[in-house]
Amino acid sequence: MEKMIKSLSITGRIAFCVLCVEEYIKSTKNDIDFSFLENILWSFSFEGEHFDTWAYRLLEIVPEYLYEYENYKQTTDKEKSSLTEEDFNHARTLIAKDDVVLSKLLNNAYDVAMVYAYGSIPGHGNETIKICMDSVGILNNCNMPIPELKINDSLKWETNKGWGGSFDYKSLSILFTR
Repeated sequence: MEKMIKSLSITGRIAFCVLCVEEYIKSTKNDIDFSFLENILWSFSFEGEHFDTWAYRLLEIVPEYLYEYENYKQTTDKEKSSLTEEDFNHARTLIAKDDVVLSKLLNNAYDVAMVYAYGSIPGHGNETIKICMDSVGILNNCNMPIPELKINDSLKWETNKGWGGSFDYKSLSILFTR
């Protein structure tokens, strides 16, 4: 598994972490409609999307931040939110405040996106490999399958000096295939 992750670009590693989030959601909440999360989880794959912009949007659905304030108005009074009030309330009905596994998986996706966001990637980006392997360990501990990643050119390490490129996430997503 580590060898496969090492062959992925940073974009590919983020995709892998998002697939781990999807696998967890599918395995634990398979009867719930999470379609409102599609753009939040996968917009990093869009042309021109910056990892840090995506990562900060992702943080808004991490349980410890989603429940940081009492309600949407308090959230938007304190800081700018990319969530609509409807999505905020929907997220709070679907994502438990104490879901530490989901929180850790979402934070891992955030960390992969941010660890080299404002600099260059040293070597093969070993810090992001460790983070991805942590997501593998979390799923293993929960007796959940590890997602398969269909590697295309934009997800390969050789693309764009290890950063990768944009891609159509619909061919990878577990929850949002069409």
